[in-house]
Amino acid sequence: MPQRLSWLIALFSVAALVPIVFHGLPILGRLPFSIGYSDVAVFYLKLAPDSAYANQPIEYPVIIVGFIRLMKIIGGSLPGYYLASAIGLAGVGAFATGILHRMVRQGGDDRRLRWHWILAPSMVVFLTYNWDIIAVCFVVLAFLMIRKERDILAAVFLALGASTKLYPALYLLPLLQRQKGARRWLAVGGAFSLTAIVANAPFAIANFDAWSYFYRLNQLRPPNVDSIWGLAQYLQPFLTTPMVNAASIFLFLGGLSACLWIMRKKNIFAQCFALTLLFLLTNKVFSPQYLLWLLPFFVLLPFPSRPMIYGLEFANLVMLGSILPVLLVAGTSAAYFWIAACFVLIRHLFLGSFLWQTLGTRESIAPITVSEPKNRNAVA
Repeated sequence: MPQRLSWLIALFSVAALVPIVFHGLPILGRLPFSIGYSDVAVFYLKLAPDSAYANQPIEYPVIIVGFIRLMKIIGGSLPGYYLASAIGLAGVGAFATGILHRMVRQGGDDRRLRWHWILAPSMVVFLTYNWDIIAVCFVVLAFLMIRKERDILAAVFLALGASTKLYPALYLLPLLQRQKGARRWLAVGGAFSLTAIVANAPFAIANFDAWSYFYRLNQLRPPNVDSIWGLAQYLQPFLTTPMVNAASIFLFLGGLSACLWIMRKKNIFAQCFALTLLFLLTNKVFSPQYLLWLLPFFVLLPFPSRPMIYGLEFANLVMLGSILPVLLVAGTSAAYFWIAACFVLIRHLFLGSFLWQTLGTRESIAPITVSEPKNRNAVA
C-alpha cells in the first residue's frame, strides 16, 4: 500500500472511532439512548428472539437486510452485534477511501478527500448511524469503472448499490445517456437489470411479503418530520400522504427531464450530482445521513466551495440535534420543532444553490483524472 494511502486510511480509521464510540456508549449504558441514537443498534431488536419486535420485516433493501443478519450471527449479543456492524461499516468506508484516493491520486492533491470525505462532519457522525456507507461504496466503485470506461461493470455496481439504497439507480440514466448505439445501451441496461434480479430474486421468492415491505412502506409512510414535506404537512394539515406522494413524484420527474436535457453534454459525475440533489430536494423522506450520498461528489468535483459544504453540514447537524428530542422524548417543547424547521429550510437552500451551480457551470469536470482507455466503447 502506498505510504500516502496508508496515512489516509489511518486518518479515516481514527475519525471512524468517533461515531463507533458515540453510538456505542448507550448500548453500554453510559449515555441516554436518545443521545447516541443509531439505527444500526435499534434493528438488533427485530432479530432478537426475546424481543417484542422480533420477526418484524426490515424496511430496507436486500443487501442491508443481509448485512444486518450477518452481523447478528457474528456478534450474537447486542454489544457484539453493534461492534461487528460498526467495524464492518468502518471497513467499507476505508475501502471506499482507497478507491477515491485512486481516482484523485495523480494530481497529488487530496485536500478535498481529507476535508470533504474523511473529516466531513456527516462521515464522522453518520458512519455507524445507518447503513448508507455501503451504498456509497458501491457508487464509488461504479464511478471508478466509469472513469475507466468500463460501463458494464459500472452498471453492475450501481445495481448492487440500488439493492442497498435505491438512489444509485438514478445514475443509470446518465450512464445510458452516454452510450453510443443500441447494443451498448442494451448491454449496460441488461447488466444493471440482471444484477438487480440476481440480488433480489432469492429473497422475493423465499418471502415476497418481507421483500416487498420496503417498497410498500415507502409508498404508505408519511413525510418524516425533518423533511421539507413534513414541514409543509405540519403547516397545511390538509396535505395527505397520497397528495404529497403525487406532488413529490411530479416535481422530481419534471426536474429529472430538465436536468438530463440541460446537462446532456456535461461530465457524468456532475450529472449524477445534479440528480442526487434533485432527489433530496423533492423526496418526502430526508434522513440526516443522506448527506453521505453527496460526499463522493464533493471529492471528485471542484465545487461547491468548502464554506458552502460546511454550511450544509452545520445546518444538517443542528436540525438533527433539535429534532431528536421531538422524536424520542415525549412532551418536548414545540420550540425544538421550529428550530429544526428553520434549519431544514436552510439545508434545502444550500442544496438548491448546489443544484443551480451544477446546472449553470460550463466546466463540470473532475479536478483530477486518471489515465483513461482510448476506446470509449470498451466493453467491461
